[in-house]
Amino acid sequence: MGFFIIREGNHIIMERTNKDGTITPLVMPNHKTINSGTLRAIINQIGITREEFLDTYYNK
Repeated sequence: MGFFIIREGNHIIMERTNKDGTITPLVMPNHKTINSGTLRAIINQIGITREEFLDTYYNK
């Protein structure tokens, strides 16, 4: 999805440079499992649909 890891620790910090030059930041927990509410918030934060996420997840 175009994100690059900036740093890792308890959280993974990523960024994506968009076509218009803006940057989309993404911060997610660095855990084996992620709470469903947290995952929904991440999906909303990066501006994709649930279907886009699932398609990317299963077809990576």
